[in-house]
Amino acid sequence: MLAVMLLPTHAPAEGWRIAPRINVRETYSDNINLGVAAAARSDWVTELSPGFSLRQTQGGRLKADVDYALTSLSYAQGAGADRTANSLRASASYEAIDRWLFLDARANVGLQGISAFSTQPTGLASVTNNQAETRSVEFAPRIEGRLRDASYQLRYSATQTSSDVANFGTAQAQSWTGRIGSAAGLSRLGWGVDFYNRQTKSEGASAQDQARVAATLSYRLVPDLSLYASLGREKSSAVSANSNTQGIGSIGGTWTPNERTSLNLERRKRIFGTGYVGNFSHRQRMLAFNVSYSRDITDTAALLAVPVNPANLATLDAALSSTYPDPAIRQNVLMNLLAQSSLVDTQALTFGVLTNRVFVDKRWNATVALNGVRNTLTFTAYRSIREALSNSSIADDFTGNGTLTQMGAYSSLSHHLSPNTSANLGLRWSKSTGDGPTAQELMQRSLLLDVSTKIGPHSSGNVGVRRVRNDTGGGETRENAVTASFLYSF
Repeated sequence: MLAVMLLPTHAPAEGWRIAPRINVRETYSDNINLGVAAAARSDWVTELSPGFSLRQTQGGRLKADVDYALTSLSYAQGAGADRTANSLRASASYEAIDRWLFLDARANVGLQGISAFSTQPTGLASVTNNQAETRSVEFAPRIEGRLRDASYQLRYSATQTSSDVANFGTAQAQSWTGRIGSAAGLSRLGWGVDFYNRQTKSEGASAQDQARVAATLSYRLVPDLSLYASLGREKSSAVSANSNTQGIGSIGGTWTPNERTSLNLERRKRIFGTGYVGNFSHRQRMLAFNVSYSRDITDTAALLAVPVNPANLATLDAALSSTYPDPAIRQNVLMNLLAQSSLVDTQALTFGVLTNRVFVDKRWNATVALNGVRNTLTFTAYRSIREALSNSSIADDFTGNGTLTQMGAYSSLSHHLSPNTSANLGLRWSKSTGDGPTAQELMQRSLLLDVSTKIGPHSSGNVGVRRVRNDTGGGETRENAVTASFLYSF
């Protein structure tokens, strides 16, 4: 890694960009261990975090996007043991055979919450047993092409997910996804046949097998409106122990009046009941919003493979496009906003549950981003209801709870005090509840305020404060903290 850190910002190969960086952060917290008042411990925490980003998105057969940081944490008064933490988001795609064979890979490493009902970490420096490092690696070759007026795609995916806690362990998944159908735009009437098969093996849980096949007919009423319907069969060992297949079907439509507006609605009959997919997005010069709703079957391994909610990132990216037209600059601005803690991804907020079970996730999410001359305002609200389908011999949040419900909202306002300095305010509220006899519940409220400034061509600084309150069945915890950081990009 040190060799990569010493490379120049602009690598010789055309289109490649390597950007090393180093970040130093000092935090004082009056309750770094997030305990009740009688057990609270204060401490100074020093974080040293070298990292780099590597991107190639233009031209050539290989496209890659990698961001990695290794953070060393030192506790001045011993409230926690000195340790290191990894953070990795990496994806790559190689066009092995021109316009036919592609090799895709993805890797993610980071800290995730373990239980939705225990006090939630407020940052990387928090001393708590309710977080764990999770690792997800995926390799996925695919072929795609044309057969006269039809197009086809076949994709294989092998994923391994692991954690350093006993209640998750290692999970392995293999899946096949295939489709053949009419090529887009050739006629009003379209057709397609899709199939999907996924096999999962997890520690402490029985092996799971899911499979479905469906045929679809679509009709384009007008250039921007299409309707479609499908029929097929599906099986899932999580729903039916004898893996009997059941009939499935769907009906839906898409409306795309222009490149700035899109609407997709679909109702599905699935083996687990009724499923839904709905998404509406719209963007203007300084405004973008996205509303989505879904109900589908999933598992922790599938969610860990994509830790960032794509809809949220697309909404924020669209809101910033008028101010930062250059994609590379806009990407850096977006990542900086996400790193300010007042902008936290919705999927991460609702994800603080590690389990080896298969479950149905019903999720609603709305994100609005408004970007003005001197202000950027974002607001997100969400609700997630998860119903366990399979059993596990390892205790988790579904033990004693058939359903987990999480909801919340957060808002961030960034105000440019000058061309190089901005003040940021973040407000967040979240609540997790279980339907078991013990009525488990956690509520968290937080306030974050910081000021960021550009110090030099390659350096910036940030000073901030936060106040967090957690209410659980075990009592109330409060934390007040002050942070100061310095970032230098080579």
